[in-house]
Amino acid sequence: MRIKLPSLYLTLDAGQPVTIASAAETQIRVLEGRVWLTEEGLSEDIFLFPGAQYRLRTTGRVVLDCDSPSRLEIQAPVAVHTASPPSQRLAGRVLAAVQSLRGRAVAGAPGEVGGCH
Repeated sequence: MRIKLPSLYLTLDAGQPVTIASAAETQIRVLEGRVWLTEEGLSEDIFLFPGAQYRLRTTGRVVLDCDSPSRLEIQAPVAVHTASPPSQRLAGRVLAAVQSLRGRAVAGAPGEVGGCH
C-alpha cells in the first residue's frame, strides 16, 4: 500500500541546484518556470515546463536546476507495511495458549488441566 504525504513546495533560484537522494517514486510537478533534472544512472536530463510532472525512477541522487526562478511541488510516496497491530498479535497468542490448555485438558482426566488438580 502507498500513502501520499502532503506536498512539499520548493522554489528554485537559477544557478542554485538542489540535490535529492534516495527518492525513487517521488513525483515532481513544475508549477512555474522551467526545471531540468538529472537522475543518477540515467543518461539524459529531463526538462519540465509548467504543469509537467515526472516520477523519479532511480534510488540514486537527483539534481534539480533551473534557468529562472521556478516553483515545484514534490510529493513522495510512503510504503506502509500491513503488520498486525499489537492487539491482534496478543489475541493470537492468547488463543494459542487457550487451545494448548484445552488439548491438555482433553488428554487428562475430566476437570484436570495440564495434570494439575
